[in-house]
Amino acid sequence: MIKQLIVISILIFTSCKQDLNSFTITGRVNGLESGTIKFGGLGEFVDGEFSITQSAIESTIKNGRFKLSGTLAVPPSSISLTINDKVFTETFLLENGNINIVIDTEKVLFENQSFKVVKTTATGSPNNKLLTAYRKKRDSIRLLPDFNPLKEVWSDHNHEYRNNGKNVIPNDIRNLAITYDTKINRLRKSFVLEHPTAVASLALMESEIDYNTLVPAPKNENDLLEMFTALDESAYKHHPYYHKIEQKVDKINRAIPGKMAPDFTLKDSKENDISLSSLQGNYVLLDFWTWWCVPCIKEFPHLKEVKERYKDKPFKILGIHSDPDIEKWQKSLLKYNPAGIQVHDPLSNRNGVRQTYNVSSFPGFFLLNPEGKIIKKGDVLRGKSLDNILKDIFKN
Repeated sequence: MIKQLIVISILIFTSCKQDLNSFTITGRVNGLESGTIKFGGLGEFVDGEFSITQSAIESTIKNGRFKLSGTLAVPPSSISLTINDKVFTETFLLENGNINIVIDTEKVLFENQSFKVVKTTATGSPNNKLLTAYRKKRDSIRLLPDFNPLKEVWSDHNHEYRNNGKNVIPNDIRNLAITYDTKINRLRKSFVLEHPTAVASLALMESEIDYNTLVPAPKNENDLLEMFTALDESAYKHHPYYHKIEQKVDKINRAIPGKMAPDFTLKDSKENDISLSSLQGNYVLLDFWTWWCVPCIKEFPHLKEVKERYKDKPFKILGIHSDPDIEKWQKSLLKYNPAGIQVHDPLSNRNGVRQTYNVSSFPGFFLLNPEGKIIKKGDVLRGKSLDNILKDIFKN
């Protein structure tokens, strides 16, 4: 009898353990009666090799409904489902338990020539409930009539505008995008501070780390630092998202006002080595730019005026071209003759100076004092604001 009870206890324990590590995704697809739906799996690079961490699964859509199930092999993670290889759902959290999904194929959030992302509502599991509540508030902002002009920008500005060497967006639309991003950042920050132990907060932060936002970088960075400080480390310390955000925070902290500017050495157009440390003793304006960035090029005339105005002062401009295309850089130098010392960063798309200084948008500016310490960064170093800062420094 005792042996039977032990066996039964083991079976119950094993069954419970499997349930805790399993997931079931059931859902409805509005606007589509049949097709295939799949989750492509998850993986990570370890020592240069890609390793599968969560296997792919696939199912069929019948009468607008589907079911996917499996064993959870990773911490709760953001995933997206694919319908007929061209339609992607919004991300939701893959976590243990039952997850209910409603996919609306007629509500398109993003679309280009290759694929589209459609509105997705996930409920059932605790973190997906939170994420859905957040997105309901986000969508109330996104759908405001004032932001309708941004729809085309959301589709094109990361691809067509860049590939054609155009401006990312016109100034009036850029200002509108900044207003939108500011509202969304405020909403996200409020959510994270309210739910510091929820994986949904971690997923929201992780998903936005590399987003090409139009809000000035210092504002985003300050918000990220505040949110990261608010997170409950004990709840997250083993989650890969936490470590990714931690790495981002470390990068931010390496290049903020009050810190010494990281030294680097790059080559100018004549193949001479130029080091940042060789300019110590001067106030140095670092200008991160690219050949395809129209706002960067529009700053050039003003920077020439600034250089001329302070030619007799301990002041230098160091332009860092942050795109690997050296030929386009050389042509831009001949065409625009930008002010100051100009160098090229061949590793700017991987692990170059741009990444060291955590520059995610262009132009990117840093002002260093004669000791090499960062004293200002970001859009405050453009136009009249830069004039006022330098005027105060040199008392002229």
